[in-house]
Amino acid sequence: MSGNALNAELIWDVAHQEIDRPTTGLRLLIHRCPAPTELSFELFECDYEEETDERNLEPTSKVSIARLSLFVERDPQGRLTISGASGLSEHEFAEVDFWLGIQDRRFALKLPEEGKTRKGKQAEPSPSDGGDLGTFELGFELSDGTHTLSRLGSQEILQVPNPNPSVKACQAALRHLGFLLLSKADADHGTLSRATVREFQIYAGMEYVARWTGPEDTPAHEVEAKAVAGSKAAEPSLRGAAWLSSYVAQLERVRNERRYEGPVHGELDGPTVGLIEHWQREGLRCPVVIEAWNSDHTSLKKGHLWDRKAVGSKDPRVFAHDLSGAFELPEARRSPPYVVVGYQAKAGPNVSPKSGHCWSEAEVTPPLLVGKDLLDEDELSTFRVLRAVSEKECYGYLDCVNGWDNAFISVGPCHWTLPIRGSGGAIAKGELGGLLAYLRERDGSVWTERFGLRADAESWAKTYSSSSRKYSDKLALRDVGGWSTHLPELYGKKNKSKRINTGMNPLRTWHWFYRWVMAGRALDEDYVRYRRGMWDGFRQRILDVLSAKLDDERTLQDVFTSEWSVGCLIRWHIWRPAHLVKGGKATERIRNAVKATVKKHGSDPSAKAWGEAGEKKLVEGLKAAAKTKYGAEKSKKLRGFMDSLARWKRSGEASSLHYSLDLADHSAAVAALRTSKGEGLAAAEASARKIGVAPGSFRFETTGLTQR
Repeated sequence: MSGNALNAELIWDVAHQEIDRPTTGLRLLIHRCPAPTELSFELFECDYEEETDERNLEPTSKVSIARLSLFVERDPQGRLTISGASGLSEHEFAEVDFWLGIQDRRFALKLPEEGKTRKGKQAEPSPSDGGDLGTFELGFELSDGTHTLSRLGSQEILQVPNPNPSVKACQAALRHLGFLLLSKADADHGTLSRATVREFQIYAGMEYVARWTGPEDTPAHEVEAKAVAGSKAAEPSLRGAAWLSSYVAQLERVRNERRYEGPVHGELDGPTVGLIEHWQREGLRCPVVIEAWNSDHTSLKKGHLWDRKAVGSKDPRVFAHDLSGAFELPEARRSPPYVVVGYQAKAGPNVSPKSGHCWSEAEVTPPLLVGKDLLDEDELSTFRVLRAVSEKECYGYLDCVNGWDNAFISVGPCHWTLPIRGSGGAIAKGELGGLLAYLRERDGSVWTERFGLRADAESWAKTYSSSSRKYSDKLALRDVGGWSTHLPELYGKKNKSKRINTGMNPLRTWHWFYRWVMAGRALDEDYVRYRRGMWDGFRQRILDVLSAKLDDERTLQDVFTSEWSVGCLIRWHIWRPAHLVKGGKATERIRNAVKATVKKHGSDPSAKAWGEAGEKKLVEGLKAAAKTKYGAEKSKKLRGFMDSLARWKRSGEASSLHYSLDLADHSAAVAALRTSKGEGLAAAEASARKIGVAPGSFRFETTGLTQR
């Protein structure tokens, strides 16, 4: 590691006496990296050839270098102390008789005894050697605030790192390489600076990166933003001329020969800074470039999208040029240089299937969520409810992601969210955290972890709320000490609204949004498990809601027995869980709705006389309860869903819900759906393609679920 401003700040340089001059020289350089999490020591041993050549020239020298990196951690008093090392944990230079290592969490360097050479012979001490050359310890007490105090032997050096020229140089370098989350290099290693470093660590760890092929080493943000003719279409659905941005046209894909292998913690430690310098030398660039084009991809509107509001308008279409190889794509999607991502809504990224942003491969179908084409009756009934609800929550596509509202990111059939920002900046745990906790417990890991994000809870059970019967959790980011929710940018106690906006917004930059979208599309095993986890998560929600007590004798499952009424309950619970279930049981408004329905219908749901008419009145009771709670306007969408769900794919009826199970090519599935009465093929298909409104029509697939 060199001592320039980009790599590290040189804080001590001791040139020790030359021993047995001119045969050996020893020099110790100590560097402190911009973030006080690592100290780097370099020892240079210079061996001089004792014999001159025949031309009687000066002795030549050979230089060997030994490096030791010390890592530090925080003790209970908040001080940083040495916790470990990499490189040389301990090393002995036999020729010059000194030892290097760690003793009692302190760096120790042992030099030859006073007055002795490397061969143990007596020698006259040099006036410059400072006396005793026995064990020499260098102790450190560091803080990560405005000042850093380092004790080096008997010397104390007070460093004031902010504004830190090393941080500023790294920021400028990252902008040069295409990491443009920071609008400028400002030497403040705050939230956005750490988010930028995290992005670099993410991409530096990928199998492939981009290399600049332009005539000069032009900084990414200085390349003129214009469209140039390309050779391939951006999407299979796009027609006409193909275009590339001038920046993308000058990138090539190369294998990443020096991958980052550390955690995604956002700090400028030695390995990270060294890789930044390596990327500069090799002309490497960020392998993912996100740009805004017109809808036909013929006119470039804005390049290098990072900030969630960078587009400035909802009209352009956002595309990604991805050279990283991070996502395994369907065969038909592998060749085009661009893939569609979405558009910018009012406050951030969004996806609309109506505008052609979603992929057909990401549509909510049995193979995508359940893992098979042919479903039995219980699976099919449960899937119909999931599919119908998902058409309101994610328009029936798993790559339909919402990144514009107070939930920051919402995905999937249950609209699982990151932590929600309420009034006054109050922060609620998000249900996406609960889903990620479940996936980690079931599979051992989840795809977000390699991007430096995970649920905080160590067990899925800890994310469960027995009151509202949902799973939610805080998020944890990586820092140098491991996973933490205590980073000020995530859950600070002061200025909550500002902190949550500042800290969570990097999780819905265009690059992070692209990852959430691709998680619904990619074929890699991690993403397959993620989508299958949604099937489990949706079914677990049904189980938890239906098992809630309605009264002393019944649960909700005893009353709500049709696919129609179950779908209505689940849709409401996704929207406002505590308004449906509170204290572990049905709320008073739900109990009153059931009582009113029974009174109005004149029979109980368990009676044969209940029928479809009773089921209709039950849903009418739910609609009335929602209108009373929220008012006509605010409850309009929920009540509209309850109405439209009953008409889902009934033959000859128009419906905004567009999906139908494609059973025409699956005769085995159709045969399995035939009843003992000999139901014909057409009747079986019709039955499979619509929501059951009759009492008892809901058949629940419970395999693998947890009863709370």
